[in-house]
Amino acid sequence: MIEVMLIVMQTAYQYKLKPNNELVSTIELCLDLLRRQYNYRLGERFSWWSENRCPVNACPLIMPIPQLRNNPDYYSQKKDLVHTKDKFYSYKLIHSQVLQDCIKRVISVISYQLSVISYQLSVISYQLSVISYQLSVPLQ
Repeated sequence: MIEVMLIVMQTAYQYKLKPNNELVSTIELCLDLLRRQYNYRLGERFSWWSENRCPVNACPLIMPIPQLRNNPDYYSQKKDLVHTKDKFYSYKLIHSQVLQDCIKRVISVISYQLSVISYQLSVISYQLSVISYQLSVPLQ
């Protein structure tokens, strides 16, 4: 028996967008608004971390005690998008899924940075344990 093998060629199409001037200005406005949203959400998380990095009963005297607030997570920031769209009219041009993806990018960047920092700390911890072991071994 002869087996017939069919070769199916898959095609992939590429399209190039050639926007007019009005569309270019709309795209630039959307990108600028998304950049601002990304920086604001990232700054919100960093400010929470810097305000809550020491416990209330052990704060240094030079640091004021901030108002306690919850950690801004994905759902609280996503809920705040409604207020952002009400406050700033230009954010109504951007679809809600795009703004939610912007918040997801913030979360992925922070989780990646934390994993890099924890890896670096584990390497340093291992190196210190090796050094302390070498120092504790008596020389013959």
